[in-house]
Amino acid sequence: MELRRYWEILWFNKKALVLVILITIFSAFLISQVVTPVYRSTALVVIKINPQSGLISEMPKEFGTFDYFNKDFVVGTMESFLESEPVVKNIIRDLNLRNNKEELFEVDDFVGQNFSSIAFITKKGVDIENISDSNTFEITGYSSDPEESKNIANSLIESFSQAYYSINKNKARMAQKAIKENISEVKAKLIDAQEQEKDFRIRENIVSVDQQTSTLIGQLAALETSKSTIERTLQEVQSTLNFIKKTFKEYSELYKESEAIMGSSSSLANFKDQLLKLEIELARSSTELLPEHPNVKSIINQIDSVKKNIKEEISKNIDIKTIEYYSALVERYINTEIDAVVSEARLIVLGEQINVLNEKLKDMPRKNVELTRLNVMVTVLRDRYSALLQNLEVVKLAERLDLTNLEIIQPATLSDNIENNLYFPKGKKTTLILSVLAGGLIAFFWAFLLEYMNDTVRCEEEAREAFGKPVLGTVPVFGEKDISMDSLMERKGVASAASSMRSRLPALGSKKALAFVSIGNSDG
Repeated sequence: MELRRYWEILWFNKKALVLVILITIFSAFLISQVVTPVYRSTALVVIKINPQSGLISEMPKEFGTFDYFNKDFVVGTMESFLESEPVVKNIIRDLNLRNNKEELFEVDDFVGQNFSSIAFITKKGVDIENISDSNTFEITGYSSDPEESKNIANSLIESFSQAYYSINKNKARMAQKAIKENISEVKAKLIDAQEQEKDFRIRENIVSVDQQTSTLIGQLAALETSKSTIERTLQEVQSTLNFIKKTFKEYSELYKESEAIMGSSSSLANFKDQLLKLEIELARSSTELLPEHPNVKSIINQIDSVKKNIKEEISKNIDIKTIEYYSALVERYINTEIDAVVSEARLIVLGEQINVLNEKLKDMPRKNVELTRLNVMVTVLRDRYSALLQNLEVVKLAERLDLTNLEIIQPATLSDNIENNLYFPKGKKTTLILSVLAGGLIAFFWAFLLEYMNDTVRCEEEAREAFGKPVLGTVPVFGEKDISMDSLMERKGVASAASSMRSRLPALGSKKALAFVSIGNSDG
């Protein structure tokens, strides 16, 4: 259809359009006057997922956090927590919220209802909506009593907070139980260690612990650690040397040259012995002299000179230009040989130092060593016992505090103009606008429905389509006052229509059957 045809349909059914719109407006106002209004009040809250901070410096960070929720789904989890039965059931019971059967609401019937259910059936409910997948939630309470709608929203927040407090308190109680058990165990061990120390002092007649023994033990432990480290380093260096030697032997063109490098050259062996002695001397001197001391500097210079000689001794046995792409491997071999000598020298010096300390420790009374061990045990247990007592006090404080990550941005309130809190029906102005829009939409579809159901023939083209026959002419519409022949002939279009039909009749043949149609009953 063209736009003109649409307009003709609407204009033809204009009375029905106006009637439908008026009925819709009247019905809307009648419903608004009869139906019980429903009010709503909304609160905004933020649930902070990050840990508590700034409350108590010693407070463990896990208190007041959602560590028992999956971090990837914490927003959806919190929404489910807000809508959970324990939280919602509390406000239903506390506010005595009843349905049409005067029974307390079920949680599923109270939370997340649709518009029609709240507006026409239950008249009460609560809706929880997460804003844009953030940690902000909008909590809306509905009721026929505006004050009750506000109380529903605020009570849900309070109920959630109490449930969350309960979780934190249960965690604190469990922590208390575990800490107290640990305290009893550590206390028993501490008493036993103190008794052992006391008995040992009396039995061995010891007044104080020799600090030197502890120092020597510490030094010995450090040297042993260093020795183990250098031994591992030397093993790695030897492994690297073996790998390089194996690499050289795998290539026939390098066989003679590699043999020269890895051969037992007397000059190379002398240089390595010199380097070993110098490194040992440097390590011994470093324990007594500063790096700036002339003797230390002289030894370092000698070491550099010997390293240079080793490099030249190895390099002169191979033509690097001939196998230039192996020069890096030769350089690595030289450096590894030097590293092996240096590590060996350090091991010798460390062994000497360890032997010295062991000799010193043998001179120390055995009882001083044992007493030091007992003192360390007592100190460790005492520190652990004090820390547990401190943690116990913190957990007790956490149980008394109302720790929560729920922050109220905007509590549920009522506007000074109570109509602003209306959920259904809306105010008079809004109701009028909505009813006009709804009536217009209904009237529009009603007009086209009437057009679809109307099978009246109203023009030549419709008559031709309906009967499949040619149309002789069309007589204009006239009233009963124009029923006389003179009046009909004087009316515009009637005479021309009669003339047209008369001129077309002969073309139909001798046998004719005429059909007359009209938009009115009995007009034909």
